[in-house]
Amino acid sequence: MANRTYTSESHRKYSEACQREVDEMAKHPLSIEQMEEQMDRNRAEILRRQQAKI
Repeated sequence: MANRTYTSESHRKYSEACQREVDEMAKHPLSIEQMEEQMDRNRAEILRRQQAKI
């Protein structure tokens, strides 16, 4: 991984975990249909969280 600056140890751990996940996703790209389904799920989750705040 590249040399990076972190604000805290938890930030470093979270960032490195995200980078590992991105690397893994790059090895197994989604089809266009899978990508659209994932985007729909993400939008639905965002809307659900916004409604929960109200």
